[in-house]
Amino acid sequence: MVAGDVAANRIRLGILALPVAGAMELATTVLVWSEDTRADRDWAELVVSTRYEAAQSIDLLSTVLYFFGIFALYACVVGTRGERWALGGLISLVFYMVSWVVITGADASVDPFVGRQYLEGREDAFAIYESRGYTGAWSDTVLFAYDWGQYAGFLLFGIGIWRSGWLPQGAVILGIAFAVLTPVA
Repeated sequence: MVAGDVAANRIRLGILALPVAGAMELATTVLVWSEDTRADRDWAELVVSTRYEAAQSIDLLSTVLYFFGIFALYACVVGTRGERWALGGLISLVFYMVSWVVITGADASVDPFVGRQYLEGREDAFAIYESRGYTGAWSDTVLFAYDWGQYAGFLLFGIGIWRSGWLPQGAVILGIAFAVLTPVA
């Protein structure tokens, strides 16, 4: 195989990681987060379950696949008119994914502890969030990067794909639909 063929195959594999990661995220949303956890006890029982730990692990794995996918997508657009837009999208989506890892890591370590404390009868268990620094400017910054990094990344990548002429313009419409429907889910 020629080096160019190897690179092209790796890029294809990276792009394939995007729908696989999306399917993994959809599966965790449907199987874990779809039940009603507005009551404190229901939430506490969920976060101490093996199902919760598995969902957090799958979400982190899907984030790794997203990393591979967006870098592969950027590699497809390099050298076209949309390269600069795609680079902006790549940077925004990396900020989004890093903030997602921070949020998921914090949740995976703190939520089960708080849930166990609540189930053991400690009514003020939720005060742990305030005492451990999970509120305030730090969390607001992470949440801002999470919320807006995704939208900016999809918008910039969409413009880059549209301008590149490399991918069908319908891919931009699907990307925008994904960006809108993900937070709704």
